[in-house]
Amino acid sequence: MRDGAERALVARQRARAGLGGDEFAVIVVDPDLCAAPDRLRARLEETLRLPLSTGGVTVMATGTVGIAAASDLHGARELVRRADTDLYAAKRARLGRRLAG
Repeated sequence: MRDGAERALVARQRARAGLGGDEFAVIVVDPDLCAAPDRLRARLEETLRLPLSTGGVTVMATGTVGIAAASDLHGARELVRRADTDLYAAKRARLGRRLAG
């Protein structure tokens, strides 16, 4: 995390769980954060963006976020399925897009 505000984004009123491989879940219960899912996604993805350098070459490590609201779902399995569907839609939308470093 880059600073206290971003750390608070995922630390305040949340739980996290590993789902497998390089996927994890962040459960956000703060109503202000939940009210703006696109902004939440952008903030999380910016936090996951890190420069990695080796041998004089620098590349940007990035992450993609899938979001699902629990309010209209029936059970954890459905929540994870919808978040996963959103994650892969976001990944498809990023294909071919170069992120400026």
